[in-house]
Amino acid sequence: DYPERSTSRANTVRGFHHEEHMEELQSDGSQETPLRFVFNLSGIPEEELISTAELRIYRQQIDDAISDPPHTGDEG
Repeated sequence: DYPERSTSRANTVRGFHHEEHMEELQSDGSQETPLRFVFNLSGIPEEELISTAELRIYRQQIDDAISDPPHTGDEG
């Protein structure tokens, strides 16, 4: 079976929101911090089988980031 076939047979769609308060992120001091997304799936009945899952990430454009040139650290 291909994943797209499993999705077409699905008869239930559920949405879960990112629960930021459940995160514990440790920074190593670098500018890049890994992100951990936690979803509470306890609302899914035990007798149900999850055959496919999909994560979609949407973001809002921040106009200040577009108008300001990136800082490289070479200015001085």
